[in-house]
Amino acid sequence: MSPRTKNVACQPNRSSSSRNSGVDASSGPSSKVRATLSDGPIPASRGMDLRLKAPQRVIEGVAFRNPPRRIPPVTSTAALGRRETELRERTEGNVPILNLGPTNPIPVYGALLEEDDFAAVDAALRRGWLGLGADVAAFESTVAAAVGATDRYPVAVNTGGAALHVAMMVAGCGPGDEVIVPTLCHLSNVQALLATGAVPVFCDVDETMCIDPDRIAELIGPRTRAIVALDYGCNTCDHDAISALAAQHDLRVIHDAAHSFGSSSRGRGIGTFTDICMFSFDPVKCLTAIDAGVLMLRSAEEARFVKEIRILGSDQPDTVMYKNARTWDYDAVRVGYRYHLSNIHAALGTSQVAKLGRIRSNRQRSCESYSERLKANDLVRLPAAGFDDVCPFLYAVRVPAEKRDALRTYLSDAGIDTGLHWRPAHHHTFFKEFRCGPLPVSEAAARELVSLPLHSAAMSDATIDRICDRITSFLR
Repeated sequence: MSPRTKNVACQPNRSSSSRNSGVDASSGPSSKVRATLSDGPIPASRGMDLRLKAPQRVIEGVAFRNPPRRIPPVTSTAALGRRETELRERTEGNVPILNLGPTNPIPVYGALLEEDDFAAVDAALRRGWLGLGADVAAFESTVAAAVGATDRYPVAVNTGGAALHVAMMVAGCGPGDEVIVPTLCHLSNVQALLATGAVPVFCDVDETMCIDPDRIAELIGPRTRAIVALDYGCNTCDHDAISALAAQHDLRVIHDAAHSFGSSSRGRGIGTFTDICMFSFDPVKCLTAIDAGVLMLRSAEEARFVKEIRILGSDQPDTVMYKNARTWDYDAVRVGYRYHLSNIHAALGTSQVAKLGRIRSNRQRSCESYSERLKANDLVRLPAAGFDDVCPFLYAVRVPAEKRDALRTYLSDAGIDTGLHWRPAHHHTFFKEFRCGPLPVSEAAARELVSLPLHSAAMSDATIDRICDRITSFLR
């Protein structure tokens, strides 16, 4: 029978020891790596000019240059705070608030890229080791320090999608297994589990647009292997309820925190307390490495498993590679993929994480401004009551379904881009035959959701006013 068939025969539960992880326990422990980079770049090769001109940046007609400056890695939360203060002092007065004027297009996404980001990439290029190396180790350490994950093992891969795929492998997902996933999700969530041979079971969300624990409980069966807990936009899942369900039924939890890096839940930093957590640093996320994913793992064994998978299943030791070196004496020990991250992407990621506090604050203020300006409109349902605990990725409102598409066209005609997050997975042609529970909230939300522009640079009052005035003029 096809793995895509809706009604499939149930299989008996596996033993606890085999269900908990896809990691081969015999692979042995490895220690966390906390590498730092040496001071100064590698000299350019003789006869080759590896110098990059300092990029020129123009915002609303303001152009400036800063000389490239060496940016060391961050290995503690205290160092991260010092770095952010330094960056703020260096850029104060040099980076205008994002004011896109009355006619300029307003994109739905916007990164905060500054001269120190360009300098970090320049320095990584000059060091000459472009593949996986010391910058990747620094990036992993910086991410862990930023979220306060002192007892987790961070492992970087080349994309968030790769992180999801490997997370499914860590969870032991494979043919014959089911993974409960919110139907309001990114395509990568479903494709990642399908890549292991498992199949999805689509679950409804609650009013936060995060997976509903009560609905999860209804869908757990003898073939269930894992649950995907996806934080959405400005909100985080009820992780305590999901973790309790998982413990009760001996399941793994893949925490998709692509939207919630730098957020917290009930006083705990995202990435510090859930089972298998992944972050994404793709081009549109709050912080970007152009593309990267980071897994936060509970054990050295799981970290070693992922490090082997990310470099074609080989056992090349990270203790060598993290020194910008390699060994030719390696062995292929398992199935693997070309999922390793480059030093160039990692260097940008490290530079971006140093701005986390400022980016989080900028995005919180923009969300608060939206809510203040739109709260009087009864036709607009706002995403959350407050933003103090989150680094918001989306500001997604709900409007009457019969007006949603026309509103988006009206905003587009005024140069204002919007997004749809997302078309439910069970609506996609390839996913229609998979099992699902009742989905009333997801079905309604899919017709009503609109994501408004939200940028990591500070958005000016004029820009927020321009968007909200246009919404209000249409939804009277």
